[in-house]
Amino acid sequence: MNKYQDFCNEWYDEAIETICKVFEYSPDLYDFFGQEIEEEIKNYNDGEYFIGFKDGNILKCFLSNENINLNVIEYFIKVEKSKEIISKLYVNPNITENFVKKYYNKNWDISYLFKNPNISFEFIKYFFNSSYKKNWDSISENPNITWDIVKTHPRGKWNYKKLSCNPYITWDIVKEDLSSSNPKPWDFSYLSKNPNITWDIVKEDLSSSNPKPWNFFYLSQNPNITWKIIKEELDSSNPIWNRSFTIPEAEIFLETDKVFSLDDYSSNPDFWRYYAFSKNPNITWDIIEKNSDKPWNYDSLSSNPNINWDIVNENSDKSWNMYKLLQNPMKKWKEEYIGNL
Repeated sequence: MNKYQDFCNEWYDEAIETICKVFEYSPDLYDFFGQEIEEEIKNYNDGEYFIGFKDGNILKCFLSNENINLNVIEYFIKVEKSKEIISKLYVNPNITENFVKKYYNKNWDISYLFKNPNISFEFIKYFFNSSYKKNWDSISENPNITWDIVKTHPRGKWNYKKLSCNPYITWDIVKEDLSSSNPKPWDFSYLSKNPNITWDIVKEDLSSSNPKPWNFFYLSQNPNITWKIIKEELDSSNPIWNRSFTIPEAEIFLETDKVFSLDDYSSNPDFWRYYAFSKNPNITWDIIEKNSDKPWNYDSLSSNPNINWDIVNENSDKSWNMYKLLQNPMKKWKEEYIGNL
């Protein structure tokens, strides 16, 4: 067995143990998940029991996680019992173009599949020629879309909000386009979380005569923003985090278990600041422990790539979000695990 598969098995086992222990979920879940996939197929009538959990969201979270192996994915593709649940499979980065070819006759939910990082634009055009032009929103979200692809398909109904956070879109591309006679409708909220946007870019723009409408809620989560930058700004006389910290409406309703209004920021700015900071991939558990006086948000931390199951178990009194943890591939732990084997 290779190192990657060893880690996937470890992640899987610890995930089940944690949701039973920390979140007091049904012990039957552990007994069921603990079996090999072949036994699941043989004993549970093509997965009807598997899909029939008390909480189907648990299954959807599992299936979208990159630590779920291809055997499990293949099983659910074959079963096709619930389109709503298996739609989460299609964004799983373990699904490759060869896998799609193998099961091409299945009823793929292309609105999800076209976002998959292993699916290229060329593949989409060739294998889904009759339908891809109806799904520009999903294609715009695919991280393989380059600026050259966009320019060579000018009739495409590109979603520039989603393209704005695409890793192939650089600040130079955006600046050049904005200075053209017919600039595209770039979205600065989504640009704020684009991994090509650095702190120097933002500072330089903010000092210009016509600064752009950066969204500091999303910028706070940008991988180029370190804890040192955050702390220095918070300690300054006029921190940028006090500026246009607009919370996108989608974030309010989709990312939290509670419903907040936009007025909540003015009444409790630290909640939203640390909700955003807690997602930042540069925020490690060591930083959190050394700054325990800060109002870290554990719902948001549940998505942080530096979190692992040991941390959750050792801090079971915190308000972790089980669903977000089950979608979290825990990349730092994975890198350390695979490197140490």
